[in-house]
Amino acid sequence: MRLENEKLAAFISEEVQKAGIATNVLGYKYITCAVYFILNDATLMHKIIVLYHKIADHYSATYAGVEHSIRHAISSAYNFRPDAMKTVMDDTYQPKNSEFICTITEKIRIQMIKEDLNLL
Repeated sequence: MRLENEKLAAFISEEVQKAGIATNVLGYKYITCAVYFILNDATLMHKIIVLYHKIADHYSATYAGVEHSIRHAISSAYNFRPDAMKTVMDDTYQPKNSEFICTITEKIRIQMIKEDLNLL
């Protein structure tokens, strides 16, 4: 399934890749989708379970599959591309799914404001 706003989806994808998330893992598209949904509805940032269910519905997947795939993508980036991961997360520990998603979403939102990008 495609996301409606292709320019926004492309911008998000680029930033997620910069964070070290490999495009060949399933969690990549789920993280990109999570950021997209949160940018369009900020209340989802504090409703991670609802967000996972929304992503699962969007991709005809399960909640558990979405959560696991996102965790795997973050873990892989943390272990194999730690320098890239540090562009998003300043901490020395592997971030939880919600920490990573919320942090990268806020960084993208701030970057859009700074660069005066009207993608929403």
